[in-house]
Amino acid sequence: MDFLLLLPHRVRLVLEVDGQQHYSANGKANPELYAQMVSEDRQLKLSGYEVYRFGGHELDQNAGPRVASESSSGVTTSRCRPRSITAEQ
Repeated sequence: MDFLLLLPHRVRLVLEVDGQQHYSANGKANPELYAQMVSEDRQLKLSGYEVYRFGGHELDQNAGPRVASESSSGVTTSRCRPRSITAEQ
């Protein structure tokens, strides 16, 4: 886990920034590493976390500020509003 954000209203966000080491071995795609990464995401989601995964290349010096800005505005507008809680939750 690269970053964990604990926000109001029980919003828990995990931010992952992935480089080649997350899905390849010796420069070749590795299905086992990819499956492990997907399994870890699933466990986090089942535990109540939202997972946002970014490729390292997405966040290079040229595109990084734009991607970060777009992502953060989308998260804050859609996820940080108070949610109603029902008796079933």
